[in-house]
Amino acid sequence: MEATIPAARSQGLWQWSAFGAMLSAAGLPIYLHAPKFYVDTYGVSLATLGAVLAGLRLIDVVQDPALGWLAGVTRRYTGVLVVAAAAMMALSMLGLFAVAPPIAPIWWFALT
Repeated sequence: MEATIPAARSQGLWQWSAFGAMLSAAGLPIYLHAPKFYVDTYGVSLATLGAVLAGLRLIDVVQDPALGWLAGVTRRYTGVLVVAAAAMMALSMLGLFAVAPPIAPIWWFALT
């Protein structure tokens, strides 16, 4: 038995897929490159970085449904909010890798 997606729902599927792919691509530097960078450059403990990343994932348990609700409520402004979030993510990536931490590196890692 083959499942099919109704035509009305599948028209925007590639857009959501591309959006999800971009978000996934942004996660790679955070989980793969940032820990090594912070260990090598600033001498932060890898175990501490792992604990911070685990804590941030726990925050996501609450944050993701809240952002989903907010996206539903502000559906009219989706384009503007996506552009603002993309700009915030780009600035955070620059802050994570290109800016010397103005505070303790572990806190800078957690905040950016």
